[in-house]
Amino acid sequence: MGEWEAAGAYKRYPERYAALDLRRLSTPGNPPTLILAGKNDPLLPAASVEDFARRSMAAGNAVDLVMLPYSGHNFNTTFNSITNQLSIATITRFMNRYSRVPKSVAGRSICPPNGVEGRQCSVSATTSNS
Repeated sequence: MGEWEAAGAYKRYPERYAALDLRRLSTPGNPPTLILAGKNDPLLPAASVEDFARRSMAAGNAVDLVMLPYSGHNFNTTFNSITNQLSIATITRFMNRYSRVPKSVAGRSICPPNGVEGRQCSVSATTSNS
């Protein structure tokens, strides 16, 4: 039982909790979602996070779930910590996988390599000499 439940806030304000319940958003057609969560988060229990990810994937959505062991709600607050480094690398990988990027910038290819899931590249360069 979380601190808010123990304080009785849920019983006093059920509509607030309903509005915060992200499980209602686990419907088909959502964009790719990255979830980084602490396994020992006292505010958002791991089971709730895993349930949301499971429901969203069952609805056909792409979900990357990373549960960080020995971590709480503020797992990414210390610059250059292990969880900070992992978060940066995971977010970078996710963005590279799902971002739509032009094939080249100043003649250099910036597309994800072949074989990367979700690889989408297109060229839509316009130039103006005015």
